[in-house]
Amino acid sequence: MYSSSAAKSPAKLNKVLAKEYPDITKISIDYALMEHAQNVVCANGAFEWDDLGAWPALARHLKADPEGNCAVGDFIHVDAARNIIFDARTKNRTPIAVVGLRDSILVQTDDAVMLAHKSQSQKIKEMVTKLRELPQYKKLV
Repeated sequence: MYSSSAAKSPAKLNKVLAKEYPDITKISIDYALMEHAQNVVCANGAFEWDDLGAWPALARHLKADPEGNCAVGDFIHVDAARNIIFDARTKNRTPIAVVGLRDSILVQTDDAVMLAHKSQSQKIKEMVTKLRELPQYKKLV
């Protein structure tokens, strides 16, 4: 499991995460902790909130180019607009080049590429479920 010595070295932390993260149960905090908690105290708060659990929410926190594209990574395009581009690769990061794509979400990882129309972003969870059910893709989720 995680140790403080891993935090001091990115290489050690990455090794620990690569080993341990796939086996962590993926469950939201409200189910994992709050449903079982006792003596919970709630406080009123006046602050902005945005559920970053949805890809379109990410665009609200990134600076858009003149065509409305929001990108994390090396992104180049011709005639593309209102896209969310997210490069999560940890190695061999090459440019993501897009031509004529509109209103889409493109995510590139070391293992896979996901492309979805923004209007279908809620179905990404269905795709994750499908990937989890197929033995050859289970390691991706």
